[in-house]
Amino acid sequence: HTHTRLHHMGFHINIMWIPSHVGIVGNEQADKEANKGRSSSRKIKMGLGPGEIKSIITNTINNDWTEAWNSSSKGRLAHALLKTPARKSQIQDELKIPVNRKLLRLKLGKRIFSLLEPICEHCEEENTVEHFLLHCQKYQQHRTQLEQHFKDRNIQWHIGHMLGHDAPRETQQLVKQYITRSKHEI
Repeated sequence: HTHTRLHHMGFHINIMWIPSHVGIVGNEQADKEANKGRSSSRKIKMGLGPGEIKSIITNTINNDWTEAWNSSSKGRLAHALLKTPARKSQIQDELKIPVNRKLLRLKLGKRIFSLLEPICEHCEEENTVEHFLLHCQKYQQHRTQLEQHFKDRNIQWHIGHMLGHDAPRETQQLVKQYITRSKHEI
């Protein structure tokens, strides 16, 4: 009866039996009341709180978003690198830094290389993100520290290990340094 009144007044109370409190004054009576409530056939329907509702909605949206991300035929380079979609708020502050914007463009596979110059004038190869990061001879000297990092750690020299969502922070920093040193328009 008291619980119902308090609930209608906006209070949310959880009553639990804790066996380690045996012998504490008032606890024996509380145990009896809790047992009565547990054995009662009368059930109290309590709605979800605003926080619980928000959590359910957020999880549902994120699950739907991830499912759409996984089944879409678009953005496959980004999918291969990121595995799960990133929330805008997670990257928004970082994008204020120019090198981070360039890094994101590379991760998203923007075809700026191909649009501005379809063939690398230095190597005469297709001008792609992968070519710029891994193979272009024009930027070889800027790439030596990054290559050494991969060799020292026995990491496969692969675009996914450079741009992937789970790339170690040190690797990400070296990729950013490479982007900055190369002065390539991205």
